[in-house]
Formats: sequence, C-alpha cells, structure tokens
Amino acid sequence: MSGKRENYIDWDTFFMVSAINAKLRSKDPRTQVGAVITKDNHIISTGYNGTPVYMDDDDFPWDSKGEETNDLLQIKNTFVIHAEANALDHCYGQNLNGATLYVTLFPCLECTRRIAQTGIKKIVYLEEYQKPKLVAAAKKIFELAKIEVIKFENIETLKTALNESLMYLKQIEEKREELKITKIRK
Repeated sequence: MSGKRENYIDWDTFFMVSAINAKLRSKDPRTQVGAVITKDNHIISTGYNGTPVYMDDDDFPWDSKGEETNDLLQIKNTFVIHAEANALDHCYGQNLNGATLYVTLFPCLECTRRIAQTGIKKIVYLEEYQKPKLVAAAKKIFELAKIEVIKFENIETLKTALNESLMYLKQIEEKREELKITKIRK
C-alpha cells in the first residue's frame, strides 16, 4: 500500500464521535448529552450533563419523583448542569471567537443564551430537542447572534467510525489472546 489512507473520517464526524463519547460519562438515567468545543480543528473543551463537581451524585434525586408533586428538591433538573454549560465552564477563559460546538442534543434555551455570549460561531447537533417552541426561540437567538446551526445528518459516517473503533478493539483483544496462548505454550 502506497500513499496516504483514503477512508479517514472528516472533522465533523471526529468531533461528533467525541461528543458521543462525552455523553457516556453522564449518570442521568433518562437523557445523556455530550458536548465538545473546538477551534481550528482542536478540542478546547468537553462536557456532559451531570451534577456540580463538589456535589456527591450518590445523594441526588435521579428518579425525579418530585415532578409529580412539584418538589424542586426531588427533581434532577434542579441540580443538573447541561453538557454545553459544562463544556463552556471548562474553557477557562479561552477565546472562543470562531469556535464550533458539537453537541448530541440541540441546546436548551438557557444554554443557547450562554453560547450566544461566547463568540462561538457554529453549532453542530445530532438530535432534536423535543420542545418545538423552545427550539424556535433558541434558533432565533442563534440567528440574531449570527451563529450557524447545522444538524449532523450523516449517521452512516458515525456508525462506520464507531464500528471501526470496535473492530480495532477486537483486533487488540485477539492479539492479547494470542499472546496469552503463546506464553502458556512456552
């Protein structure tokens, strides 16, 4: 084989896979969200939805039973920090002018307002938020802030990238198994 490899993934796929991996850190039983902030094709920050750093998430109302009684202290959303907000908080004062945010779920209205404050110029999201009026308001804010919003549509490239990762892990597993057999035979 000569020349460079031709079937490598594009940047959008690379960063969306990274956002998917970030969402795997979430302990939320209903909705896991991951976010990655990039600039000049480098990851600046990642985030996922979860509790504040200094809060023990074992002492947390993950079941949100308070939704039935409007008891705010028994609703997870009272305490959860969204993936986008966590990613923004982890930028530690970096200049985000012209940055891109990759997120697995379209941002809520609160996160939209925070994003509009930062200089981020592009949002790439994977999944729709299920509250159409809030999405419309968020899109209006993004429009007024001149932030480009793109829905990541090429699910096949994501599946291919994730499948290649799985195949790679299987190869490692097979090599390790071969080494064990070789060591046993010696």
